[in-house]
Amino acid sequence: MTRADEPTAPDTAPDDAFAADSRERAVRALLRRPQLKRLWSAQLVGGVGDILALLVLVLLALQAAIAEGSFGGGYRGVAFAVATVFGVRILATLLFGAVLLGPLTSLTSQEGPLDRRWTMVGADGLRVALLIVAPLWIDWTPDNALAVLLVTVFVTGVAERFWTVCRESAAPALLPPPPPEGATVRPLPDHMDALRRLSLRTGFVAIPLAAAALVAAALLNNLLGAGLDWFEQHQAALASYVAAGLFAASLSVLTFLELPDTRTPRARSPLEGLRRPKTGSGVDKGRTGAIPLLVLACAAVAGAVSAVVAVSVLHAKDLGGGPVLYGLLVLVLTGGVVVGIRTAPSVLPALSRRRLLALAIAFTGLALLAAGLVPDVTTVLLILALSGIGAGVSANTGHTLLDQEAEEFRRPRTTEHLHAVVRVCVALGAVIAPLVAALIGPHRLESGKFVFAHGGAAFTLM
Repeated sequence: MTRADEPTAPDTAPDDAFAADSRERAVRALLRRPQLKRLWSAQLVGGVGDILALLVLVLLALQAAIAEGSFGGGYRGVAFAVATVFGVRILATLLFGAVLLGPLTSLTSQEGPLDRRWTMVGADGLRVALLIVAPLWIDWTPDNALAVLLVTVFVTGVAERFWTVCRESAAPALLPPPPPEGATVRPLPDHMDALRRLSLRTGFVAIPLAAAALVAAALLNNLLGAGLDWFEQHQAALASYVAAGLFAASLSVLTFLELPDTRTPRARSPLEGLRRPKTGSGVDKGRTGAIPLLVLACAAVAGAVSAVVAVSVLHAKDLGGGPVLYGLLVLVLTGGVVVGIRTAPSVLPALSRRRLLALAIAFTGLALLAAGLVPDVTTVLLILALSGIGAGVSANTGHTLLDQEAEEFRRPRTTEHLHAVVRVCVALGAVIAPLVAALIGPHRLESGKFVFAHGGAAFTLM
């Protein structure tokens, strides 16, 4: 073991474990507040609905692109359509989450013209209406269905930003007040940090839950399609209605939410903290100078997972599947990431965390290579689940190493920087991966009995 592999401060391990346990208790304590728990329930249900809506709109755009022959038609045209869906959604998030965040915050502030609760209710109601009619555009306007669906993607993205800004502005008002004795008896818990942790976890767990909902809805849609031709022709219709139902459930929860009339901190931009934190001597590189590499490693893994999710709809089509297989691919990958994050501390405890990070990243890459090579559906699902676990272990281990690199008072800014870089890489991966699949396209090589035939999505995975 090299000097760099050794723990930086082994005598602080019990303190770090105690601090981590305290942070977990603080997160759970927030959910004991009735109004905050109600807002969190709406966030979870609405978050699942938002991810499910995006997956459904990708499927509908795929169907419309095939029917219209958009972007030149063929495999490349379909892949470009998928990339456009993710690009439009990211554009909406960037515009109303970063560029226009100031005016949006002013509109929804305590002194602004928009009431936060009713703005969230209106955003949910708008998305309910959009997703009810989304599967019908292919019948109503077959020649312009893709364009209308892209407008739907943009509007749902804008509604999500309004909802999120209102939630981030309202949630601090629901936090428990400090005790009367202040910090004289015990240190005050950092409720804002616990709230950010709760929001981050809720947003991530919503992805596999939405994929599971897509699988269940698609299976039921296939069952209905056996007796009704319309459901057979619109395989994503029921999933769209399930997403609308989730937004309606979020709306019903918000209707009974009570928000106090108090000033709260402003909502944060998703790109806040993108610049690397600085110290008095320059850019903060950590105790051993490894912070830039650790941030790059974590962001690269997140970007790879995002890229796989983006091309999963194309890969499912190449494997002869439909919405069910698409949902399964997303479910096993993102569910594997959740499992990997939870189990990372107990994986190979005798190995140093730096070596474990390198091993987990290499394992994830090899698993994705195998997932692109293998044409069997069951094997692909198993390999993607393993790659997701490897990615989760990489994420958790990288975050642990970052905490070791940074001093206690610099950790929040370092974590904020990591999250901002990860968001950028996730966005780039979601857009670039389908474009790469489109540029590569399907290829078939034959040499005697040996046949090597894969679509652009499989080559992108490789």
